[in-house]
Amino acid sequence: MQRLIWSLFVVAALVTATISIPNQFLAIYMVMATQGSHWYGTAFAISPHHVATAGHVVVVSLPDQSNPVPPVGTPVPIKNIATGKMVWARVTTFRDNLDFCLLYTATKLPHYLPVTSTLPPAGTPLTTLALAIGSGRPDQPPFPVLFQSHVANPQVVIKWSATGVVTGDDPYEVAAIYTDKSGMPGFSGSPVLNPEGAVVGIHVGSLRAVGIVIPAASWYPPIKQVVERRLRDEQG
Repeated sequence: MQRLIWSLFVVAALVTATISIPNQFLAIYMVMATQGSHWYGTAFAISPHHVATAGHVVVVSLPDQSNPVPPVGTPVPIKNIATGKMVWARVTTFRDNLDFCLLYTATKLPHYLPVTSTLPPAGTPLTTLALAIGSGRPDQPPFPVLFQSHVANPQVVIKWSATGVVTGDDPYEVAAIYTDKSGMPGFSGSPVLNPEGAVVGIHVGSLRAVGIVIPAASWYPPIKQVVERRLRDEQG
């Protein structure tokens, strides 16, 4: 009965999502623990074989969290929120200074999101395709959230930590987008979309009443050729 209720809830959420952004939640994944049933954040497909997320989401999902930079090839299980299908991916790029991780999976992913490196100007409406920990427990299924906000400041330089926790003496200065609303637990790694439905950044955390987004302009250009080459190969 619980599984049926959850399935109906997801379907209802997807129907709601398709009104604004058709089929976008089909590209959304949970980053699962490599051991156990816990999930630790959101990820999203950007090609038939590439998945992006926040770096700290991958770090906390691993049994050994002593290494803040998981080596290339580290296995990471991800589960599609719409279908419940689990696939294994591997770390292919990890940028701790940007709190960014790119995963590769040999499994072909049928749905993915377009990415743009263009910064959205202040006032731009945004939609975060997020998964939230409704019960506050990562061992419970998340629920999908179409989270609406606006760009408060498109170009802020902040101190940030690869752990996703701001301590005040964090080692990195990163360019970020401030939004006018903070997120919820589970939002880390979520794609933030502009009105055209393209990903403009990744939600990595909140600071007081604002959301913190690492713009695609920072992390997408170095991986763009690899991702687009894979897209061309898949399209024949």
